[in-house]
Amino acid sequence: MSHNQLRAALLVIVVALFLVLILQNTETVLTTVFFWTVEMPRFVLLGSMFAVGGIIGFLAGRRQKGQDRNPGNNPPSGASR
Repeated sequence: MSHNQLRAALLVIVVALFLVLILQNTETVLTTVFFWTVEMPRFVLLGSMFAVGGIIGFLAGRRQKGQDRNPGNNPPSGASR
């Protein structure tokens, strides 16, 4: 199984588990954020936090422009020559 296939399989599993979690949490909750109190279904709160976490993970995983993970011409450790 290639790296991309493994990554896709893990993504499918995480999304499926997340959907089960959302479907089991439909009751309304009060949420206070700083000065605001908002009433919303718990699955909306969970979904928004999942989205925020995904965005933060995506942004943290991106390379900076001009940044190289392997500076110089040295092969990465473990690579054959």
